[in-house]
Amino acid sequence: MAWSYPHVDPVLAGLMAAVYAAAVVVHPLWTIWLTRRGAPVNRYRHWFVAAHLVGVLGLVTVVPGIDAGDLGLSWRSGGDWPVALVGTAAYIAIAVMATAWAYSARKAKGRYVDVPLPDLTEITERLVVCSRDALLFVAVPVLLAVGVFDLPPTWAVVGAALGYGFHHLSPGRLAVPRAAAAFAALAVYLQCGHVALPALLLVTVTLAPDYGWPRTPPEPPPVAALTVVEPPMPLR
Repeated sequence: MAWSYPHVDPVLAGLMAAVYAAAVVVHPLWTIWLTRRGAPVNRYRHWFVAAHLVGVLGLVTVVPGIDAGDLGLSWRSGGDWPVALVGTAAYIAIAVMATAWAYSARKAKGRYVDVPLPDLTEITERLVVCSRDALLFVAVPVLLAVGVFDLPPTWAVVGAALGYGFHHLSPGRLAVPRAAAAFAALAVYLQCGHVALPALLLVTVTLAPDYGWPRTPPEPPPVAALTVVEPPMPLR
C-alpha cells in the first residue's frame, strides 16, 4: 500500500504532534507523580478519552486537508486485507492460548485473586479507550512520521510501538506487552489502512490479563450441627 499525505498542514501537524507527545511523555510521568503522592490517578480519565475522540472527529469533519482516510477511518484502496486478517487472527489466537495457559498454571499452584471480572460497563469503557488508542497511537504517528517527516513506515512502526509502551510506563512491566501489541497493531494497520483491526488487537491485550487469573472459589455453605434426638421415655 502506498502511503502519501500530500496536503498535511504544518500548523495542524504541529498540533497533532503536541497532542501525541503529551499522551506519550507527559501522561505517564504525570501518572507516576500522582501515584507517588497517593493522589487519585483516573479522576478525569473519562473526560480525557472523550476529548480525544471529539478532537479526532473535529479533525476529520472541520479541518481542511485532513480526511477520514488519513486517520484510518475509511477503507483505503490497495490494502492487503487477507494478510491483515490472518495476522489479527493469529495474534488473538496466541493471546487466548497464553491466557488459558496462565489460568491453568496459576490454578494448579493455588494462586487466586478476589478481584471480579470486568462487567459490561468496564468492557465498554475499554472498547472506547482502545478505539482512541488506535487513532492516537497508531494512525496519528503514521501520519506524522510518513506524511510530515517523510520517514520509512518501518521507523514509524518501531517508534510508535515504543511510544505506546512508554505511555503505559506507570504500571511497570505492563508496558512490555502493550508495546508488543502496538507493534502488531501498527503492522496490521500498514496492511489494511483502517483502525478497526488495530483497535481489536488492543482490546484483546487489554482484556486478556483479567481472564488469566482464577477467581477465589466460593466458600462451601456451613454444615448444620447434628442434634441428638433421645428416644422417648417409656410410660410407667
